[in-house]
Amino acid sequence: NGNHIRRLTTAELARRCMPFLVAAGLVSEPVDEATFRRVEGVVALEQTRIESLQAIAEATSYFFTPTITYAAKAERMLTQAGTHEVLRAARSHLAGLPDWAVTSLEQAGQSLLADTGLAAKDAFQPARAAVTGRVASPPLFDTLHWIGRDWTLARLDLVLSGQPLPKAEAAP
Repeated sequence: NGNHIRRLTTAELARRCMPFLVAAGLVSEPVDEATFRRVEGVVALEQTRIESLQAIAEATSYFFTPTITYAAKAERMLTQAGTHEVLRAARSHLAGLPDWAVTSLEQAGQSLLADTGLAAKDAFQPARAAVTGRVASPPLFDTLHWIGRDWTLARLDLVLSGQPLPKAEAAP
């Protein structure tokens, strides 16, 4: 259960989550060291949020696939007036980063807020929705770090393109 999951080391949690990620097609076997480190970083972000190991694939799918689906709430957020301007500014701040470290991402976020005069939620929530397809995720800059530069920028570009977004299946 959730209490047991929170007591595990991140390495042990990653090891225990691996079969669920493999079964979901998010991670391929054999798992090399770089993939294990990525899984460990991602599951650490969800460790306090998931209640079962089975929940890890759904909770983290957007970290492991280049294309994602968008929940209805995220899609609504992304169609609100002014959102594309915010996302264009966010993309501009992110694209020029010399590295994709969490501290660099945080600095880009602070620069975005200073340049736009927006409150954090008004700038970061649309970015979260565009990059994860969801309105809730672990801390944004950690999330962007583990998604990676290429996938982050590609997802922002997709939203900014005006093309229809792939829709997530509604929960039963």
